[in-house]
Amino acid sequence: MKVVLFVGSVRPGRMAERVAKMVRNYISQWGDIEVITFDPLEKSHLTEVREPVHFSSNPSENLLTDQETIENADGFIVVCSEYNRSIPPVCSAMMCNFPPKSYAAKPVVFVNYSLGQYGGVSATMNLRQFCTELSMIPLQASINLPLVNKTVSEDGHLEDATYERQMERAFSQLLWYARVMRKARIEGDDPFPA
Repeated sequence: MKVVLFVGSVRPGRMAERVAKMVRNYISQWGDIEVITFDPLEKSHLTEVREPVHFSSNPSENLLTDQETIENADGFIVVCSEYNRSIPPVCSAMMCNFPPKSYAAKPVVFVNYSLGQYGGVSATMNLRQFCTELSMIPLQASINLPLVNKTVSEDGHLEDATYERQMERAFSQLLWYARVMRKARIEGDDPFPA
């Protein structure tokens, strides 16, 4: 099973790296799951939307390769902070480079965080609408980590065990939906025919 993890921050001193490590560490315990990370610091061609791959007459090789990765994914994880009660611009820009058909009928789970007490809840609400427009299936369970600098260590260790239940619930749902929807795609059941 393949899951794409979107890291939604480029700010200096970002907490996204520690949270992404935590997610990768946790998912690695669940068996044969390949996590492919889309980090805007490593994929600078995705940090803004000049011409999305589906509107381009001559898309770059990088965009085509990334689109293929997204099309072959069984599910998605979005790790992002909350900026001004919304999602970071780089997060939406990165994901808007690809057409909704690339994401269609695949589950997505949100892992949001903040330095404050609300754990990125506003970002989660925004992501639900945003990812629905991209044809993903936003899952009911999400992970919201307040005081992230204390909740998750730099090496990606969850310091507060009270969030383990959120993690288990969210990733159980993600993997269940990913398996079910993958089976439907293999059987030719396409809710978005060309």
